[in-house]
Amino acid sequence: VYAVFIVGFAAALASLIEECPPGSDCPYDGFSSAILELFKLTIGLGDLGIQKYSRFPFFFHTLLVLYVILTFVLLLNMLIALMGETVTKISNESEKIWKLQRAETTLQFERTLPKWLRTRCKNGHSFTEVTVGVTPDGREDKRCCLRLNEVNWNEWGTRIETSTESIDGQ
Repeated sequence: VYAVFIVGFAAALASLIEECPPGSDCPYDGFSSAILELFKLTIGLGDLGIQKYSRFPFFFHTLLVLYVILTFVLLLNMLIALMGETVTKISNESEKIWKLQRAETTLQFERTLPKWLRTRCKNGHSFTEVTVGVTPDGREDKRCCLRLNEVNWNEWGTRIETSTESIDGQ
């Protein structure tokens, strides 16, 4: 879309630039220099010296101002669309990331438990023996895993009793 803008405005501006008189130091000679100057204006390096050799300076300035405004709006719109796409992609992957972080935290917790506490938990119900596959020699691969219970946080707050305190001690 930006390429269409720059080519269209460059064609319009190139048609307004007069040919330089022979022997003068004229840096603007047509379509290619108009594209280059418009690109420089887009990135903030251009100057308005190109208008010296135009047939209709007011119309030329009007086109330049219109180009600058539309280009910055277009580029800002493209940036917003790109950021929106990135947010959408990240939000779609957030559940996977959350599950991975939860698994990493659980494994880290299992590794940091002291041995006496691990054996005590294994005797209770905190650890569960799970078959995760088959060993290379054909036996079932059973591992002891920490069991975590899911909590429905929407209902969790409704089961808590609250007490009220008064400032005056009553």
